[in-house]
Amino acid sequence: MMPERWRPERVFVYRHPVDMRKQIDGLAALVATELGQDPADRSMYVFINRGRDRETFCIPFCVRNC
Repeated sequence: MMPERWRPERVFVYRHPVDMRKQIDGLAALVATELGQDPADRSMYVFINRGRDRETFCIPFCVRNC
């Protein structure tokens, strides 16, 4: 029997450029302060860099609980 895949309940895209050197805690703080969301919910957050040629997918819930 295969385990059920995790799927985000919601996806948020942060439109402003983000320093891609931030770790998971820095991105989670950005989620809380800038987006007003709980980083521990079952959502996925997408961030882009200044050149808009790289993206980071932040899933704080899955990192800590999956």
